[in-house]
Amino acid sequence: MAQISLDNGLTFYGPEDVQDLNPKSLSDLWPQIVDHMQRDIREFVHDEIAPCTEKEFLRRYLKRAGIDIIIG
Repeated sequence: MAQISLDNGLTFYGPEDVQDLNPKSLSDLWPQIVDHMQRDIREFVHDEIAPCTEKEFLRRYLKRAGIDIIIG
């Protein structure tokens, strides 16, 4: 299952840990996070659950994705 790191791979969060992410950091980095998502999975998740919060979207995306997102 895919994970996300907002600190260049020092700390990783899985779908169950997304609630621990700082909402401000998540919002500030959201454009970069979206750029690192696989387009087809991102669009599938959008069609499936939008409208939703960024955390809800990221949690669902990570459950479906097979590639980690590393920002930083």
